[in-house]
Parts: sequence; structure tokens; C-alpha cells
Amino acid sequence: MNYKQFQQHLNKTLLGIDIKNQYQVGSFVIKETVEDNFVVNSNTFSSFKEAIEYIKSTKHFSLLENFQHNVTDHTIASLINEHHNTKVTNTLIESIRTLAETKQFTLDPVVEAIRPSILIDDKIDFVLEDNSTVYVDRSTIKQLNNIFAEHLDVVDYMKQSSNNFISVVEKLQNTR
Repeated sequence: MNYKQFQQHLNKTLLGIDIKNQYQVGSFVIKETVEDNFVVNSNTFSSFKEAIEYIKSTKHFSLLENFQHNVTDHTIASLINEHHNTKVTNTLIESIRTLAETKQFTLDPVVEAIRPSILIDDKIDFVLEDNSTVYVDRSTIKQLNNIFAEHLDVVDYMKQSSNNFISVVEKLQNTR
């Protein structure tokens, strides 16, 4: 019996449910059942999004998100100076803050450094223009940044929809 089988057996014995998959979200664990339900702290949800909303509503997660969100203008200005050769203005600082808060896909390292994120198995969530959400691991973001930082047309294409985003990532992975 391997570890995953052991975990599944333990969950079935202790919780009375068959677990298909588990996702780490901060200090929380979302368990996906074979019936395609999602369990967090003995609460059952019919969708992954509902489970995430529950986690966001908890006091512990709200404190963490507020901590990540309280980034000063001075910090943003310092990051801009570190990563870009441009004049720092209040408008630029507000643009970066807005990009970070709305979780729009961007390869800007300043936005990545300050944005509040839901980390799921060390993946960062992005909201695309079609309102779909994609979760990308940090190594893929770094790879995308190395390849497409100067190709804003590709980044704009990826921002449009999850299908576009996934097709670029898959092509990138196939070229490894």
C-alpha cells in the first residue's frame, strides 16, 4: 500500500468518504471526493469555487490576505525601481496596485511580488478576461517571464481566455 492509498483508506475509515484528490490552500486542505464534492473542515461543497470562498471567509485566511494586501506605496516604488528602468509616478503605483488586486494575468515581477494570492499546491491564481481562473506554479511563471517578457502580444493573447492560456503553456511544455 503506497502513501496515497493509505491516505484514501484513512479518510474512508475516519471520515466515511472516498477522497479522489487533495489540495493545499494556505493552511487548509480541500479534499475532493469521488462524488466530485469538496470537503473543508467537515464542510461539504458542490464546487471547488465554493470551497475557496469558504476558506476566504474564515478569519484566519482574512488575516493572511489583509497582511499580504497592506503594501505601502514606498514598497511598490522600491520594487518598480528594482525591476524597471522607468520614472515612478503615483499613477504607475496605482496601476500596479490595481493589477495586483484584480489578479489579472501579467508577467510583471512587481505585480507578482505584491499581489494577494490564493496558493493552491504552491500555485498562484489569475483571473482572465473571460472571468475564468487559472492556477499556475511559480516555476511556470518564471519560465513564461523569461520567454515572453518582451512579447506583450503573447501575454495579451494568454489573458483573453483559459483556452488561450492553456494552449500557450502546453506548447511551452512540449518544447522542453
